[in-house]
Amino acid sequence: MCVTFLSLQALGLPTTTADAHLTQPLVGFRALLSTAVTSTRTHFSDFKRAHQKDARYRDFGKTEGDREKEFKKFLRDLGERKREAAERAEREFGEMLREDGEIRQGDKWAEVRLSLSSLSSSLSPRPALRPDVSLLHRSRSAMRPTFATTPSP
Repeated sequence: MCVTFLSLQALGLPTTTADAHLTQPLVGFRALLSTAVTSTRTHFSDFKRAHQKDARYRDFGKTEGDREKEFKKFLRDLGERKREAAERAEREFGEMLREDGEIRQGDKWAEVRLSLSSLSSSLSPRPALRPDVSLLHRSRSAMRPTFATTPSP
């Protein structure tokens, strides 16, 4: 793995050549964390059990405390990234709704969904593959057998 000055600086690691031998295990451990830990609900004991034989795990830190500290720091950063992504998605969704002049606060979702689906189907270059549900419902009700009922005495 080639570690450059800029990548070390971006990771917040020491950039001197004297400390380069110390940063290699940290870079490997962080790479392991980024591939293995995708949820903020992951526990260190589960991570340790799954990766204790991995060289990137073993080479970093003198004690388990060092590894756990870096693991918790990674979880905090991951949580912040996920929160920022969720806030950005919510903000962009709100902007999309404000740009659309037809959707108002208090509209029912069923009506909004119908208007959006009719808009997307009118913009589609090919006909929709799904049949109209109302026609399907009518054709099924027409195919149901009707039984003559006799009035009960």
